[in-house]
Amino acid sequence: FFSGERTRSPAAEPAHAREEDEMEGSISSRKRKRDKTNLAPEFQKCLGLVNAIQLREDARDFLEPVDWKALGLVTYPDVVKHPMDLGTVEKKLLQKEYKDIQGFATDMRLIWQNTMAFNQESSEIYRNAEAFLVLFDRKFGEIEMFVERAKEENAPPPKKKAKSKPSEKRTSNVSEKKSEKKSEKKSKASPAKADSLGIWRKQC
Repeated sequence: FFSGERTRSPAAEPAHAREEDEMEGSISSRKRKRDKTNLAPEFQKCLGLVNAIQLREDARDFLEPVDWKALGLVTYPDVVKHPMDLGTVEKKLLQKEYKDIQGFATDMRLIWQNTMAFNQESSEIYRNAEAFLVLFDRKFGEIEMFVERAKEENAPPPKKKAKSKPSEKRTSNVSEKKSEKKSEKKSKASPAKADSLGIWRKQC
């Protein structure tokens, strides 16, 4: 999936221009690696996925925003309400604009969906977008599984049921004994009262 690389013909530009581009590319690469370490692990995975796609030759049409004015695509804004591209997604990742990986996935899918909405099914760019959408969903599924595993590993252990304290048991036993004694006293007192009533009747 990510084996292809974006290439440029050496004859297309002067040697000094190539050297400047290589220097800028090297600096940009080092900065990207440094920024990547500041991201949460799941967003590091997302950024790695974006960078891998950017290196593919068949992704060249998705690297930057569509310059529809320069291309004379006057109907583009009417069809594509929310433009998106790989460079914008990369920038949003590095600036930590995504609250979760689902927001990242929404933007990535938007790139391919916009392309398919504007272009004809028979066109090469449509077929490329369709293939990227399928492949992205598969790769993003791996990131989702990574996040789920991390949640399971970091989940707190289940709480143990609290045992009743011995003092509570002793208190309940004491109260039971007291109630038993009270009932015994009542049962003893009742015959005495009956006898006294009988004696009083006889005297009368």
